[in-house]
Amino acid sequence: MDFDELAEATHDQSVTNWFNVYDKVQGDVVSRFVSKYRDNLPCKQQGVACGSFNWVVRFEFEDGVEWIMRFPVPGKVVHPEEKMRREVDTIKFLEEQTSVPTPKLIAFGMADELGLGPFTISEYIHGTPLDKLWRTDPKDPRSLLRTDIRDGELEGVYRQVANIILELSENPLDRIGSLCIEEGKFAVNSRPLTLKMNEVVRFGGVAIDGMSSIFLSGSSVAHKSSLDHLEPSFTSSAEYFNHVAQQTADHLEKQRNSIDGPYDARRRFKHRHRFQAMTATYVDEAHSHGPFTLSCDDFRPANFILDANGKIWWIDLEWTYAAPYQMLYSPPRWLLLGSPCRWPEIPGFTDLFEPKFELFHRILVEEEARRAEVKNHKLESPLGELDGKQSLSALMRKAMTDGKFWYHELIRESFDFDDDFLWEKISQTSPLGGLADVEIDKGEMEAFVARKVAVWREYEKEVTAKREQDEIKAV
Repeated sequence: MDFDELAEATHDQSVTNWFNVYDKVQGDVVSRFVSKYRDNLPCKQQGVACGSFNWVVRFEFEDGVEWIMRFPVPGKVVHPEEKMRREVDTIKFLEEQTSVPTPKLIAFGMADELGLGPFTISEYIHGTPLDKLWRTDPKDPRSLLRTDIRDGELEGVYRQVANIILELSENPLDRIGSLCIEEGKFAVNSRPLTLKMNEVVRFGGVAIDGMSSIFLSGSSVAHKSSLDHLEPSFTSSAEYFNHVAQQTADHLEKQRNSIDGPYDARRRFKHRHRFQAMTATYVDEAHSHGPFTLSCDDFRPANFILDANGKIWWIDLEWTYAAPYQMLYSPPRWLLLGSPCRWPEIPGFTDLFEPKFELFHRILVEEEARRAEVKNHKLESPLGELDGKQSLSALMRKAMTDGKFWYHELIRESFDFDDDFLWEKISQTSPLGGLADVEIDKGEMEAFVARKVAVWREYEKEVTAKREQDEIKAV
């Protein structure tokens, strides 16, 4: 699905406006602000970096201590304060409840006298982002895993990541949603603020977290009274997955250029009906009502730093929330660096996933057994029974064969939801078979097609007019 060019322009302007403010206070002004959090010990701005969502500034104090300050940039982030608040509470949870290695949080705020909005200050970790070590081109964030990389280069990292996943599995939560701190205790009281929700607004101009249509049931658009991510959290995986299916339908319905013609409109309409129909077959019923575990939409090598001692640090925890357990035990989608939709770009590249998965899974089994032994547990069966319960490694293996891995990709995807490669994989595992096996109301579909094509054509006229205006201004 294409991005909405008009929505992009609006959000790009928000980014520009924020940087105009930053340019006025960068350097000494920001440095003095940071110094306040260390008894006014002088520090200097040493470097900056722009991530997918944040502007990151590094400072060094006179005694050599280094901190970084992170700002979620409006236009890149739709709800900066909510994103920052939820990320901070997640960091606190990991610091207090787990041994997961994250940079120490020094300070945070929802606003400041600088006029730059929410921020965090944390210790600076010296090292290299994992993706830069593993990519074919370290300077190209879209490049994929080096095909010449040896297992020995991966094993140490895989072992540490396996332990992070196992650690998260050992800290269950009772609902699906975002962590918060209430009366000094961690709770999950509101729905997730997901990466998908952010990107659909950012690039599609569609607030799937604010208004909900009942497109899948054939009715017209209905309105909600509040933002979705402020609504009460979910109590079951089935409830959550059905909600995501509705969000996916809302995206198609509301984004003006979500289709590029009648045939494309029918194809996307069918995919969303099939997605809704298949959800029940992919829910892990044994864990549908909990417990749930933290899962991160942006859990990938770019958000891990490898220090000089070979230790990895999880540095970006945005878009982390309590999710269905099956999202945590799903096979790692980042093993080839790019999302699965991109694997077919290089002939034969998809075949690399299986050996990397087998390597990661072997290490996961080893670390699972080691942690069980430390906790005086006992592996009761070579088939994966751990202390009377099916082990995470066994569930991960099963998710690779029963199609949950590919279903979870559809849960996460927004603009690549209709990718042919994903649907080919789903067709190979879904008990529903092909699209023809899902009953479609043709009258409803044709009404949708007529409505969407009309809106799309109006959108194309607006885009053409804007491009012409931009060309005149550029002369």
